[in-house]
Amino acid sequence: MRVLKFGGTSISNAKCFLNVVDIIKNKSLKEQIAVVLSAPEKVTNNLFTMIEQARKQIDIFPKFNVTKNILFTLMQSLFNSSQNKNYFYMHQFIHKKFCYLNKLLKITANLKFCPHPISAKIVCIGEIISVKLMEIYLRENGIHVTVINPEKLFLAKGKYLESIIDLQKTMYRIEKIQIPKNQIILMAGFIAGNQYKELVVLGRNGSDYSATILSACLNAQLCEIWTDVNGMYSGNPQEVYDVKLIRNLSYKEAATFSYLGAHILHARALFPIKKFNIPCLIKNTYRPNSIGTIIGNFYNKNSNLVKGITYLKKVSMISIFIQYTVYILDVSLRITRIFLNSGIKIISIIQSESNNNINILIFQNELQKSKIIIRSEFNAEIMQNLFEKIKYQSNLFLISVLGSNILKNNNNVKNFSQILTYINKKIISIIYGGFKSNTLSIVLKSSNIKKDMNKIHQTFFNTKNSIALFIIGNKYIKTYLIDFIYKRRNFFKKKNISCKIFGISDMQKLLIKKYGIFPKHWHHEFLKTQLIFNSNILINFLKKNSISNPIILDCTQNKQLAKKYLDFLRNGFHIISANKQSNCLNINLYKKIRNVAKFSNRKFFYNAQFNTPFSIVEYIKNFLILEKKFFYFSGILSSIISLIFDKLNQGTPFYNIILLAEQMGLSRQELYDTITGKSSAIKLLILARELGYSLELKDIDVEPIISKKLLNKDRKNIILHDIIYINNLFKRKIHNIRKKGKMLTYVSTIKKGKCTVKLESVGPLNPLFNIKSGEKIFIFFTSYKEEHPIILKSFSRIKNKFASSIFNDIFKLINCIK
Repeated sequence: MRVLKFGGTSISNAKCFLNVVDIIKNKSLKEQIAVVLSAPEKVTNNLFTMIEQARKQIDIFPKFNVTKNILFTLMQSLFNSSQNKNYFYMHQFIHKKFCYLNKLLKITANLKFCPHPISAKIVCIGEIISVKLMEIYLRENGIHVTVINPEKLFLAKGKYLESIIDLQKTMYRIEKIQIPKNQIILMAGFIAGNQYKELVVLGRNGSDYSATILSACLNAQLCEIWTDVNGMYSGNPQEVYDVKLIRNLSYKEAATFSYLGAHILHARALFPIKKFNIPCLIKNTYRPNSIGTIIGNFYNKNSNLVKGITYLKKVSMISIFIQYTVYILDVSLRITRIFLNSGIKIISIIQSESNNNINILIFQNELQKSKIIIRSEFNAEIMQNLFEKIKYQSNLFLISVLGSNILKNNNNVKNFSQILTYINKKIISIIYGGFKSNTLSIVLKSSNIKKDMNKIHQTFFNTKNSIALFIIGNKYIKTYLIDFIYKRRNFFKKKNISCKIFGISDMQKLLIKKYGIFPKHWHHEFLKTQLIFNSNILINFLKKNSISNPIILDCTQNKQLAKKYLDFLRNGFHIISANKQSNCLNINLYKKIRNVAKFSNRKFFYNAQFNTPFSIVEYIKNFLILEKKFFYFSGILSSIISLIFDKLNQGTPFYNIILLAEQMGLSRQELYDTITGKSSAIKLLILARELGYSLELKDIDVEPIISKKLLNKDRKNIILHDIIYINNLFKRKIHNIRKKGKMLTYVSTIKKGKCTVKLESVGPLNPLFNIKSGEKIFIFFTSYKEEHPIILKSFSRIKNKFASSIFNDIFKLINCIK
């Protein structure tokens, strides 16, 4: 006998439902099985919401209709013809259940509260319909089914909405029923009945509890919990990057995981299978061949390994400081008793004999109730000043490292020391020894929980350093850059770096995928995407998913995107920018971007704006520290400029040079900005600001290479107005300059706080004289080396489109965040 439980995500739509049917068919061929079903995804949550809405007399019908539509859509997909008698039967069945639901909600609205017996009847409607759908569908396909009613067979006690099963009496009831061996047993999860024959429910995740109870009653060899993940992981896959699947857990370890924040299997669901030593296998409905996690009677006394990291949020800590004349153990026992009687769950209670204080960890929503109970129970001690003080702290996090005898392993001790150093300022308390030393917990007063969990997980599990790329640029740049990154995948592998692309955009459309985009297939997927680009989509995506070290790669020249940098940085993105607009915004915004990056502990790199193999920005910062006085700067800041003037000085007509540049991949907008001097002015402004000048773009004196009067403003057409005139103009200029033994070039200078971009003739002694196509040169004249300036020279291919510079910035960022 094997018991299979399927959660709400497993039957959320017809495709998933039919996948479950296939699993049931395959399993039933090997042995008899019992199947426990939850309600389809969202249904139970919606029912709880409707109770609250009815109680507050808010219109229930939007949520009512959505829930009804989920179930009718599922039914219509399974029985696809209205002529089908089963279609008609299920239509009537669901319709009657929702009429009954409407009646119960009207009673709730009239009373302005919902009695618990009515709440129980409302919230289990989804499970009842799930089982009926499965029963009718299986029978229609010739499969023999016996449906058992948990309301009659499962005897429960306690609260209507969170009952506990009386296992012995339930076993006795089930033993009395006769089920043919060739039939599949089908049962609704979450539901039971009390001694008064009233319907009750088993609380959140009650279907897991139902499945393990049924496993014990049927003496099953295995209980399978089918869900939407492959099993239990070393961390929450939604929040922690590069988690590891846990192959096996002991019952005690699984209970600890659940108690301290893991949500795969509720702790009380483990009791029945532990008592009868029934293994529990957690499997993925969408990947039925995956290995899964097995929970059983495993114990290895030599194992000192960390198995996982969990956390609890919205935790409160009550610290009671006691006079040494009071017996601390007595106070601890009284606290445990009064909290237990009041239904307050204690996460942990720690007493310190040396400091004579007790720390109690509870969930924050129980804090006010706890204050009242403590004041009432210990009123005499408080009045007699036997308690020095009682301190309450809220909005805490409890991060737990789980394993077995974890501090007996020297590597674990070393790793934990690193963690304590990393989060030292946030620590309130460290807890060790709970659960027979298989847990080590840290109480934090504040936490960037995703960042801290990823750091702790990476430390203990030695996972790869990871980066997540979001690439924004035009088609040519995206293609070249993605290909550039893909070809260097072995480089990342050797450096133990996981590099994934999660988003690609051209500022019009957006392709974004939760598990990353494969570089070889991105173009085809991008053509199919219908998502319109919006920076808020990227920010919300980051909030909802576990992504470590997200990086915006801005390969545009878009001013509006540059203005979004503040939002990106504040929400956890690093930025690598080739977008020169980001550094020529007004000076206040320029400074604010840097301050926000520093305050948010994010990186903002922009060497790609100069497209040099070395970091000119870093060089300037170091240069300012080392040099006593800066005199002036001179240089050619663009490989396009050096191309134009190298060819001109060789006698090539100006128009032919423009055609050559276009063939090399330059857009007409880029050529226009180059010829008018705007491109050089922007780069010069960035250099000037890095050198400490608070300038705006309008402060730079720019002489265009060609007067704007001779340029075509409609840059879709030929960029030059009078081609013959311009060719002859430069022919004469070059001829006259070469007579003097000089060459014509386009120079950017900073001198005495004044920035200029203009045409100059330079002689053989000037470092600018022999600049060749594709080269850039940066010349710094200082008081220390006035006669021998510092010269930085680089070459870059125009077709490269700063891919190598961006790659250099990526690697630099990786080294910063390791």
